[in-house]
Amino acid sequence: MTENDANPFTQALEEFDSDFSPFEQASVSVASAAQLQTVAEMNLVKPEVLAQLPKIASLTVKDLNDLADAFNGIPTNNQNVAELTLEDLKDIEDVFFEYKLAVGRDMLRPLRGGQGIGVADVSVSSCCSTPCSCCAAVDMTAS
Repeated sequence: MTENDANPFTQALEEFDSDFSPFEQASVSVASAAQLQTVAEMNLVKPEVLAQLPKIASLTVKDLNDLADAFNGIPTNNQNVAELTLEDLKDIEDVFFEYKLAVGRDMLRPLRGGQGIGVADVSVSSCCSTPCSCCAAVDMTAS
């Protein structure tokens, strides 16, 4: 490109307003929306349970992923994670434990032909990978 050649990027931008921002998003992406989903919005347990745990109910998937990072020694600078107490961690565990129990109950079903009880095919994953069981990924299939 010589000095006399016009910059193609400048020409392309001439049609836009001077205050146009190419990185401005009209809406939240699906991935971003998933990261912003709260524990309360996941409907893991009855609303009455979460009403007693507002701090846990307001945690987002991003917060839980940051919590997993913190357990692995990776600093996150996430204030929501930094403010969690041991009691809060127990409450997170309890919320996900209740969910896992409910999933377990749903998985047990009578087999066709009255052959007893079997386990339905299911793949359950959580939003993070901390040592707590709320973040354990489970893949169970009927044998």
